Amino acid sequence: MRPLLLCCMALLVFACKPKKDLIKTGGATDITSLSKKRLLDSISENQSDFKTLNIKAKANLDISSKSYDVGMNLRIRKNEAIWVSVSMFGIEGARALITPDSIKVLNRLQSTYTVKPFSFIYNYANKQVNFQTLQSILVGNCVQEFISPSSTINTNGSGINLAGMLQDLAYSTDLNTRFKVTQTKITDDAASQELKVDYNDYSPEGALFFPHTVQIHSGVESHTVAIDLSYNRVIINEPVDLPFSVPQRFTTVN
Repeated sequence: MRPLLLCCMALLVFACKPKKDLIKTGGATDITSLSKKRLLDSISENQSDFKTLNIKAKANLDISSKSYDVGMNLRIRKNEAIWVSVSMFGIEGARALITPDSIKVLNRLQSTYTVKPFSFIYNYANKQVNFQTLQSILVGNCVQEFISPSSTINTNGSGINLAGMLQDLAYSTDLNTRFKVTQTKITDDAASQELKVDYNDYSPEGALFFPHTVQIHSGVESHTVAIDLSYNRVIINEPVDLPFSVPQRFTTVN
């Protein structure tokens, strides 16, 4: 049960019609000739925009060199809720519902229920991490606060790098010539926390250009968690249910 809950918690710790004068998703360009403002505008315009997402995934979870294979179902209502179901051997072991205000987790194998304010994650992550940060990480978008004139931006023939500070949180994001994120790295040196996410296997999903491989590596002091996600089905903008009822037999725990 522990790896299933850690899978949910690791996700906690750590969308687009381009303007005519910007580069459309799916087409590369000579980015070295573009101004800083145009680069930032192009990144914003090529963010994946959606109302809902329903994602089926396989995940390999590595905790301190112990590996587990799990199934995962992610459902997202943009800016409203993220619903996560984690299963092993076809049996659901954990379910989470994350909103901008709260985190709810069902532990089905131990029949327990936990509810916390969203601020609970600040025990594990920098206070600059919010619901939209988590949402962006899961769908391969650039974190909105990084798309700022205060960011340092560098280009070469293969891509773009955005880097800077949000208070005591250092960030670095690499994007390809299609303005899609290939890596995001977030570091809080004072708290010995680091999150690195790599994105690969971009392909069209409806009107979006979506990553199908997401590798999440989280480190807090000497503890590390790695999640390799393989998205094998992505459904966009269809109604999604977010079932989360607590059976009477479940015990509420802190």
